[in-house]
Amino acid sequence: MVNKKGLIRIIEASIAILIIFAALFIVFLNRPAPEERDLGRIIHPLLEQISQDNILRNSILDYDTAKDENYEHNSAILAELNSFLDTKITNPSLNYIVKICGIDGICALPSVPTSSGGEIFAEERIISTTIDRESFTPKKIKLFLWQIR
Repeated sequence: MVNKKGLIRIIEASIAILIIFAALFIVFLNRPAPEERDLGRIIHPLLEQISQDNILRNSILDYDTAKDENYEHNSAILAELNSFLDTKITNPSLNYIVKICGIDGICALPSVPTSSGGEIFAEERIISTTIDRESFTPKKIKLFLWQIR
């Protein structure tokens, strides 16, 4: 019975420490993820990976720039690119659009996405033909990336 007061104080101190740790855990859990300010650093490696993947390169070269992107063959190519980019862009606060056009054409967004807050990063890359292809039809791929606000 002599150590009863000491035991109660140890239990009280342990409960206080648990409450403090629980409060800190909740605060850090609800903190938003740090914003990635230079999204250009994300775009360049993605375009580099696309240009080095022979399957994606050949798909891009098969894209028919004379037809709309809703054309069945073109939409399949864009779907293939989007599925590749979905595996690489895993941050849920980022969104993107990919466009393919001829090297003389302008790859532009039809409209500025409202979720972008007006800040959109874009980079383009020319995908040239390979030696085994009969025709020389290089294409330009442009990736637009923004943070959802």
